[in-house]
Amino acid sequence: MGPALRLLARPLHADLKSQTRLLRLSLFLWAATPLVDLFLLALSGNLGTNPQETLLRSTGMCCLVLLLMTLSITPLRRLLDWTELVRLRRMLGLWAFAYAFIHLLGFWAFEHEFLWSAVFKDAFKRPFVTVGLVGFASLMGWVPGKGASRCVAASLLEKGNVVVPAVCD
Repeated sequence: MGPALRLLARPLHADLKSQTRLLRLSLFLWAATPLVDLFLLALSGNLGTNPQETLLRSTGMCCLVLLLMTLSITPLRRLLDWTELVRLRRMLGLWAFAYAFIHLLGFWAFEHEFLWSAVFKDAFKRPFVTVGLVGFASLMGWVPGKGASRCVAASLLEKGNVVVPAVCD
């Protein structure tokens, strides 16, 4: 490899890493924007005539979009041969989990007044509730904690910060 090719190859690699950092920051801000928007709308009382529906629809849609983006990272990485994209997958998955958790918490609070029995009865009546509960349970298993077999819910339960059902490996 000649000196000209070395000069071209080296900045390209460094540029790719800086592009990945910029993309990571951009995606983080993009993923946080709907949550900040919901928070500001709730503070100002501008969530509309049905604030529960606004919260549930927006968090559910954000969760689905982020989950699809997370799942598309690996095929996109293989297609573009850009291994740095893998670093984005965990961040997007954690954001998807956060939106799913807020969605489930809102559903549990607004629709069923914090009664798990009512949620499970509703799961038998409406199939989309069943799909949502199964999806959330499987998503909890996909989000690792500090150990290989722990998940976020298990570590939160251990620290006593929040009470959620732990569905982990």
